[in-house]
Amino acid sequence: MARHNGDYGAAESYLKKALAVSTHPAKQWSTLARFYASRGRWTDMDDAIRNCAAEAARDPHAAVALYDAAGVLIKVNRDPALAARLLQDYLASPGKTEEAPAFVAYARLARLQKQLGDSANAQVAQTAAYELAHEYQPAQDLRR
Repeated sequence: MARHNGDYGAAESYLKKALAVSTHPAKQWSTLARFYASRGRWTDMDDAIRNCAAEAARDPHAAVALYDAAGVLIKVNRDPALAARLLQDYLASPGKTEEAPAFVAYARLARLQKQLGDSANAQVAQTAAYELAHEYQPAQDLRR
């Protein structure tokens, strides 16, 4: 509410309080990264994403935070290599969820790998996305 009311200081404070009391802080770090990205606070966003990745590495229940953090980077078109690594870590984890479908993660990873010039691995990710959800339009678009 504070963010929607333009009280960004209070919004940041609430996000940090949620982070401090969380038993799975990786998710709160990704939420904080999204907040910083919306404010154009790139250094803070980068720090929050690094903290998210570190926390997710320690918490098998926090893999979805990797997907979310990659989404932040993709949305603001920053550090595609890190976004790809976060998606790879998510896809390698046992903690995949419906909230962050693997076929979407593979489709995003394929686009990032193609952008990074890694056409061989982009093809592998494209195939995985297509095989998991062959009726998903972005997976079909990757096949063209």
